[in-house]
Amino acid sequence: MHKYYFLLAFTFMACASDKTSNTTPRSCKIIFSSSEQVSLQASLAQVLDEDAKSAYSIMPGDTLVIPLQDDWQIVDLSYHNEWYHQVVVAKGEVLQVDKSGIYKLTDTQKEAVKSTTEEAFGESKSRKELEEAEKIITGYKYDDAEKLKQHFRLYLQANKEYYGKLREAFLEKGTAKAKILADVVLVEQYKRLWAVNEVVQDSATTALLKSDMFINEEHFRNRNLSPLFNQFTYYNQIKNAGNKTLVEKYKSDYVSYPEVIQAYFKRQLIINMILKKYDRKSIISHLDNYIAEYGPNKQLEQWMKEIEYGVTESDDLLLTDANNKKYTWQTLLKQHKGKVVYVDFWASWCGPCIGEMPSSKKLHQDLKDVVFVYLALNDEADAWRKAMERHQVQTHSYLVTNSKSSNFVTGHKITSIPRYMIIDKNGKMNNPDAPRPSSTEIRYLLKEVMNM
Repeated sequence: MHKYYFLLAFTFMACASDKTSNTTPRSCKIIFSSSEQVSLQASLAQVLDEDAKSAYSIMPGDTLVIPLQDDWQIVDLSYHNEWYHQVVVAKGEVLQVDKSGIYKLTDTQKEAVKSTTEEAFGESKSRKELEEAEKIITGYKYDDAEKLKQHFRLYLQANKEYYGKLREAFLEKGTAKAKILADVVLVEQYKRLWAVNEVVQDSATTALLKSDMFINEEHFRNRNLSPLFNQFTYYNQIKNAGNKTLVEKYKSDYVSYPEVIQAYFKRQLIINMILKKYDRKSIISHLDNYIAEYGPNKQLEQWMKEIEYGVTESDDLLLTDANNKKYTWQTLLKQHKGKVVYVDFWASWCGPCIGEMPSSKKLHQDLKDVVFVYLALNDEADAWRKAMERHQVQTHSYLVTNSKSSNFVTGHKITSIPRYMIIDKNGKMNNPDAPRPSSTEIRYLLKEVMNM
């Protein structure tokens, strides 16, 4: 799962094809055209506790109907890392997307769609002046602390006035779209305050950013304001603001918030503990406490699989072959006793691992008396089976089914792959971190162990 990034924990989940007739009345349609064989990524603004599917991958030529939760909703669109735009769509709208941009189709015309940034801020002179003020604060090394505070106070006042007036203007309009744009304004204000305050470290502003002015239950239920909570999580947990450990934050940082917000932030803490590779026993202890206090949670389920929650720790490796026959590391050692064994820890998703496969097969051809054992680590069964066949490593090939709960993995500090080991004829570890098959020295090392 960490093959991907975060935060973010970073995010995003499926869609209905135009070929199906069972379309949702509250929906929009996206027509994707491209001469390149690239995908269009689309994700909907989502309430943080919502289980509805929110992310879509669309291929050229596809027409997709995306169900909306509201009559007006924010959609993020990304074209093959070339551009990213956030737009507001209404139910029943038809969008055509290509490399040049996003267009709304009607019976009579094709109209370019503005991003939320363009609609909310336009060519605002005040916004540009704020950006320049931010650059001065974040990019200049102040020798005079009082001068820095003075610049910051002026910036805070300008920030409050500009974003406050702009947001009020949208709210006064009272339309559904204007309310969404008011939320877009608040999100930008919050993000910019965090970024500038990260440099200044003003305690009053830090308290404001954590206060119920921004972090409250009404905002938590507003899908357009979920970035406020993502931003809070980034600065309070990922950057570890305040120099507290995640465990300390779990105990003390969220007691003043409503229960639903406490639960959300504590979930993010546990996820970040997993990503930062905290001790597994500590993570499981926090998961147990979380479930006892708040009950099971779907968002945590996949992350619980990531650490093999519920699996008892073992000093052994638990293995399965392509026919689902079960083995352990110890039974393999007994099976191959009297032979030198060269162990290859790899995975279907690991590019460097795959890159070593031709060298591994060549080495095996030259050293036929050495047993080559392939152990897939942190992999998924279907992907492993396909990769095993594709790269022709079916013999002595196994999937490790307790990658996260095996003391063998942690004890030998197998934190990255590919990783190789040499086992001698007596079944004893000779080299726990052996050279790769493509290296010049591995051939000589294996021959040396064979002659022992």
